[in-house]
Amino acid sequence: MEFLKTLLIIILIFLGIRIFFRMFGPAIMRYAMKKASDKMSKKFQQQYQSQQSNRQHTQEEAGKVSFDSRTKSTRKAKKQVGEYIDFEEID
Repeated sequence: MEFLKTLLIIILIFLGIRIFFRMFGPAIMRYAMKKASDKMSKKFQQQYQSQQSNRQHTQEEAGKVSFDSRTKSTRKAKKQVGEYIDFEEID
């Protein structure tokens, strides 16, 4: 008798969940899709604005010339492993 009672409770919970999602499932999906759409739209706007600012920044610097005067650093050559072979293409 206890087994049947447990089985009946499980079936009722299953049917209750099924009815709940049938009634509120579309509303939950609309909410989730709206949130995802808003998030993607926000990311797109951020990316578009950053591209616009990059374009303005590069247009401002288009005519400028700058020089970097750096002293040559003496770096030691790394230990060579193997030898370099130059291949030629044969037609």
